[in-house]
Amino acid sequence: MVNSQTQIRNFQFTFRNASIITAALLLAVGFVLYVWMEVATHSMFYPLAATGAFAAFFDLPALLLLWRAPLRVKFAFISTFLLLILVVRNVEWNSRKPFLRALDAVQVGMTTEQVDAAMRGFVRVLQTGISDYGTVNFRHTDEGWGNADVGVVTFRNARVVRVEFLGD
Repeated sequence: MVNSQTQIRNFQFTFRNASIITAALLLAVGFVLYVWMEVATHSMFYPLAATGAFAAFFDLPALLLLWRAPLRVKFAFISTFLLLILVVRNVEWNSRKPFLRALDAVQVGMTTEQVDAAMRGFVRVLQTGISDYGTVNFRHTDEGWGNADVGVVTFRNARVVRVEFLGD
């Protein structure tokens, strides 16, 4: 005859396994969704804060599901998920990520020569007078999927006063 203590232990064991499997599925779905969004939107999560927010959105519920799991299981799940997200984040699927990094390197106060050096290799689209006030537009590609992505650098007195990215 099975006593009630054994039945309770078996239920807890089954519940813990179900929680671990659910957490694993949640993190797997989160990873697949991250990769899909990274490729489909061409670097939507470029800012590290956006990547962190996405990871936290899936990590926190997973941690709740793993509440009763051993610490090594929690660590293995969460660290594997975060490592995979960071690896995928650094893969350059196309020319948009390097473009965003280069545009991010352009800072207020830089000269036109410094901007040209930072944006070397990208398409200079439109330029209006630079001597006093003007803008220079850069694109990362002429292909249809990204030809509307424009980095606008605004100058005043031959110095950068504003940098903005206008996405496709």
